[in-house]
Amino acid sequence: MCELNDKATYVHQRTLCFNHFHSLAPAMNRTLIVFGILLLVAGLGWPWLKQLPLGRLPGDLHIARASCRLFLPLTTCLLLSVLLSLVLWFIRK
Repeated sequence: MCELNDKATYVHQRTLCFNHFHSLAPAMNRTLIVFGILLLVAGLGWPWLKQLPLGRLPGDLHIARASCRLFLPLTTCLLLSVLLSLVLWFIRK
């Protein structure tokens, strides 16, 4: 984080702060575009994606009582975490 300590270095430090955040902009733009494309693909593929058994795997807890319902997708979260970790590992490699 940039701190502006004294008036003599204010302009210099402010320029450094601006340049630091400005250099992060292309990476952030790319990330937002990739996430937008992934959301678009997921939205277009929703009729097929909802047929996957995610949320209905063994180990996903469904507790229904008279006054409330509780759903804990433990196995689904574990499976998605492993898949996402593998994909990111292959991308970085």
